[in-house]
Amino acid sequence: MGIASAMDRRVQFRRATDTADDYGGFTRIWDDHGAVIWCLRQDVRDTEAVTAGVFGARLMSRFSVRSTEFTRALTAADRLICEGEEFEIAGIKQAQTGQRRQLIEITGVSAID
Repeated sequence: MGIASAMDRRVQFRRATDTADDYGGFTRIWDDHGAVIWCLRQDVRDTEAVTAGVFGARLMSRFSVRSTEFTRALTAADRLICEGEEFEIAGIKQAQTGQRRQLIEITGVSAID
């Protein structure tokens, strides 16, 4: 079974906009960005998370998505939601599995607001 056929979860990306408030400051609002797409989610083992410097009750997961113009334009400033959990994007890279340039791997850490 290839990785593309294992994409069994849906992910929604989110992008922030800063809106001026009545006190001269800004309020950050997260809105859906793009369409919901299929992904493969793999939660990171505890030892990997400790090595990466993620401590406490934050969950770290890797999301493999198809490489498209949209997914290649995502940045660490964006967020994603998968199965009701919101993740900050900690890293984006070309996936090590699958054929070259077909997949992007996004590392997400559970968001704290």
